[in-house]
Amino acid sequence: MVQTRDPRFPDPSRTGTVPFRGHRTWYRVTGDLDHRSERAPLVVLHGGPGAAHNYTLMMANLANQGRAVIHYDQLGCGESTHLPEAPADFWTVQLFVDELRAVVDHLGVGDRFHLLGQSWGGMLAPEVVLSDPTGWTTCWSRPCCTCSRPSRCRASSRRCRSGRGSSSSC
Repeated sequence: MVQTRDPRFPDPSRTGTVPFRGHRTWYRVTGDLDHRSERAPLVVLHGGPGAAHNYTLMMANLANQGRAVIHYDQLGCGESTHLPEAPADFWTVQLFVDELRAVVDHLGVGDRFHLLGQSWGGMLAPEVVLSDPTGWTTCWSRPCCTCSRPSRCRASSRRCRSGRGSSSSC
């Protein structure tokens, strides 16, 4: 997949890859990851599995307002390592939770960030919060819910898994 410039969105400040379990996870940062900034960066979790970050690029425009935005392609997607021969039991929720943690730690923002998950990413976001309640500031999980405390994310995750998620705040 070749990245092309889209004039609707700001150019990335940087792109790169993070080593993860012997593979590579691709990321894109738009804006300045200044740790002194009052605005914690936004990490965008794309849908799929199988989709890439591209359809969520409109979120990069938040960098024009002083908030860094981090997109990444999950393993098997977009610019990240593709693993067509990986067995089905390789692809677990915990794999993707650990991958996100590797990305934010690599970028030095693991202690303070916002999460925005859409579709599959919307299910993944509460799982990230539940597995390690440190670092994240706010979790927006669409179509499931928005939460600011692990207990609310736990309830949201249960609703999403059961198919009873909603787009309202919890």
